[in-house]
Amino acid sequence: MAPFMLRIPSFVGLFAPIVLATLSAAAQPTPVPAPAPAPAPKTVANEADPTIWLMSVPKRHAAAAAFLRITPGETTRAAVDEAMGEPKSRSDDQGTVRLTYQVGPFSSVDVTLRDAVVASIRAVFESPKELDALVRELDLGRFAMVADAVPAGSPRGMLVPDRGLRIGLADGPELLVTEIRLEPPAARDFIRRARFDGGILFREQLADLEQALVMEPDSTDALVAIARIWSRAGYAEPARRRLAASTPSAAKANPTPAPATNGESASEAAGDRPAAIRIERARLACMLGRADESRAELGELAQGLDDQPALKCRALLVDADILARQRPPVDSKRVLDRYLAAIDAAERCFKGGTPLEAHDAHDVLLEAHWDSARVIARSAFRNKEETVAKWLANAERLLPADPALDGLSLSHWDHMLVRLECDVELGGRASSRDVEAWLSRAADRWLGAVRDDLGERYVRASHGQGLHLAARSLLMTGDATIAETLADRAADILAATARQVPPHAPSEAWLGQACFLLGSINAVGRRDHTAASRWYDKAIPLLDARRESIADIPGRELGDQMVSIGISQWESGDREEGARCTERGLTLIRESIQAGECPEDAQGVACNNLALMYGELGRSDKAREMAEFARRFEKPAAPR
Repeated sequence: MAPFMLRIPSFVGLFAPIVLATLSAAAQPTPVPAPAPAPAPKTVANEADPTIWLMSVPKRHAAAAAFLRITPGETTRAAVDEAMGEPKSRSDDQGTVRLTYQVGPFSSVDVTLRDAVVASIRAVFESPKELDALVRELDLGRFAMVADAVPAGSPRGMLVPDRGLRIGLADGPELLVTEIRLEPPAARDFIRRARFDGGILFREQLADLEQALVMEPDSTDALVAIARIWSRAGYAEPARRRLAASTPSAAKANPTPAPATNGESASEAAGDRPAAIRIERARLACMLGRADESRAELGELAQGLDDQPALKCRALLVDADILARQRPPVDSKRVLDRYLAAIDAAERCFKGGTPLEAHDAHDVLLEAHWDSARVIARSAFRNKEETVAKWLANAERLLPADPALDGLSLSHWDHMLVRLECDVELGGRASSRDVEAWLSRAADRWLGAVRDDLGERYVRASHGQGLHLAARSLLMTGDATIAETLADRAADILAATARQVPPHAPSEAWLGQACFLLGSINAVGRRDHTAASRWYDKAIPLLDARRESIADIPGRELGDQMVSIGISQWESGDREEGARCTERGLTLIRESIQAGECPEDAQGVACNNLALMYGELGRSDKAREMAEFARRFEKPAAPR
């Protein structure tokens, strides 16, 4: 009789905002006390739905700045005449009245009125003023400024959304103020500050976006931006639910195009709201591994939207992502063609779009390059290591040249994670030691700078993910001792994040992978199945239950992991549990075979192991059945 030996599967498991500090006494905005940030609660009433916790953000206080007691959006023509006296000149264009004065240090002050109410005030300095000095005089240090989107031919500038204050700057390297403009605070300005924030300030960004929704409840731009932040932080499912519940009504979905302002196109100001919502919902469904739902949401949008280039390239990217995750897998060349279409559309938008369109197109370009590198790394390409390196190099050229925080930005962080993912797919051929050290230094810097619990959770989770990927890569090159050290660190970091309330699904998913990796190091490298089982016991409840959090994990991989776990449980004495895990693994592998993800012989190892297990457990009928299955998939011996 052949010795009892279980087989191990061939897969072993392996333009950021600037935080600044009133004009002269003659031009001082109305002071408003700075609101204290609202601390996020540690727990929520319903731990299964973190929506309430996610919406716990600091409260904004939006109030228009005043100039000589003249407040845009409030002051009437009569009050202007009383405060300013006779203007130097006036003009009237179809109900829009412009009054020009000379006041204090300004060469001109233009007061624009619509329907007899002040719409804006523009004050031009006689001599440029240093921005730092203006910030001190206007007490703007408590607000975050963001680069303004200005019409062609106008001065470059900065924007303070909380006060509706726009600051025009002179051309040149020095920050010299040439003019200021006062308007009523607008939702679009809060959205702009949130979207141009390059740091991990998730709750600050969400505070701006929630304020935008207070001012404009049907703002699709705000809703979509909130969904993107929630999903990035690891809460794609709550983001999908909120977006579904907040979809603007059909009557409000296609408003009359608003006039273009501050460099926006008319189509950008109005927006195709149903399209923006549908694209984001399709993206979230794709993230969660719900391919059919994602395709239904996207529909034919990827073939349209020629008049809205930012939405067009985003739709093409989601279309490519759906195809990349299709089961059974499609030809990788088809997938790459889709990503190339998204890149082509994004490049046109990046070069010819408005500032916000170019900002969105830049994000699409980066993501499409990274996703293309992943596709090539996972496919049977010739010279794929060199090809992946070229795609990653192209993406690296798109990264900020001068990122904040000592050379670190979110884009640089994501780029390192993609490099590690590709390294694992390539069999660990590139060294991950330097990348691991970089990630650890970067995580320490981020944790020292991040100011909210949501951002901290994101940093810790992605740090743990990066350590796990580096460990897998090093294990493939034979550095088992270092790999175990990194995987153990990853498990500690991810466990701390996963235990927080509300639960963090990505941390739980990556924790399951890290625990499995530690188990396999003990089982395969040391043949210590007792130690392996201790890690596997932690991995089991996390691997399957949170599979949707890492949507790229195919059923075959998860099935092979369960078969490996079954071996260690069996060898360590828990034979019934070992058989149950192997059965679960076989079920997952067969589901993948049925979906066309892998060949039929992928179930051979699981069938062989179950045949041996059933025989030892006295289940002879099942043992014979599995032995027959196993024989079908045995490869003939090579000729001698």
